[in-house]
Amino acid sequence: MSPPAATTSAPPSPYLYHTEDESLFAMDYVIQATSEEALCVKWCMEVGLVDKQKFCPRCGKPMRLAPTRRRRRCCRRKQHADGKEICRGLLTNSFFNESKLKLRQTVLASTSLRAAHECYAFCRSTGSKELFRADFQIGSDGQIVEIDETSLSKKQKYHRGRHYEEFWLFGGVERGSGRWFGRIVHNKRTKATLLPILKRFVKPRTHIMSDMFATIKRHVKSMRGMRKDHLDSYLDEYMWRSWFFPPKPSVGQFFTGLVLAIIRNELKISNFDLF
Repeated sequence: MSPPAATTSAPPSPYLYHTEDESLFAMDYVIQATSEEALCVKWCMEVGLVDKQKFCPRCGKPMRLAPTRRRRRCCRRKQHADGKEICRGLLTNSFFNESKLKLRQTVLASTSLRAAHECYAFCRSTGSKELFRADFQIGSDGQIVEIDETSLSKKQKYHRGRHYEEFWLFGGVERGSGRWFGRIVHNKRTKATLLPILKRFVKPRTHIMSDMFATIKRHVKSMRGMRKDHLDSYLDEYMWRSWFFPPKPSVGQFFTGLVLAIIRNELKISNFDLF
């Protein structure tokens, strides 16, 4: 007997970023904004990557910006108990706090390949933090979730050479929306291991189908050859993309969402409205 068809269409993800305004991330706008250091500082303030204002820790009044020297100053010595000028770095508590490059170079990632890899890894960790902020469940009454498992261990060729320990990924994808979950279960493919994962990520009364995991297996195929200690971060990245973005986001939508994730998880900015 064929399984019942879904009675309702998949609802949109409740975690989608508000990316209606992509103009600040248009390539021509970014290139123009990074042509000079002062313009780049202004752009970073517009999108929320750098504080628009800092207040003096001694007198509580706004500090004056000196963008060319990458700092803010408060010269109200008479209002300071020690009678000294107060300075704070422009990039303090920002995404670029540890960078030693000029801001415009960092924004354009005009740096070494190794540094670009480290920046990409940092962005993946930001996606992981976004996943930890909410309780993710897919499916609902009448919805179909396809589940399956796939081996990620290195394969022997012609049954020769070293034998590698089994390394399994278990997960599921919601038909229609493309939202999915995945968890590494190593070689523990028992009911006691898999059932709690299903209860954690799939809502009750969802119709579950197995052996139809083609969507996620395409992602898994692209991850062949990576180290095991990097696998979790890549899985989190794929989940973050499926939950927080529309199915085929534009470049502007993706970078808008990435900046919102950085502001939400990495920065200590209190005077910037996320939405």
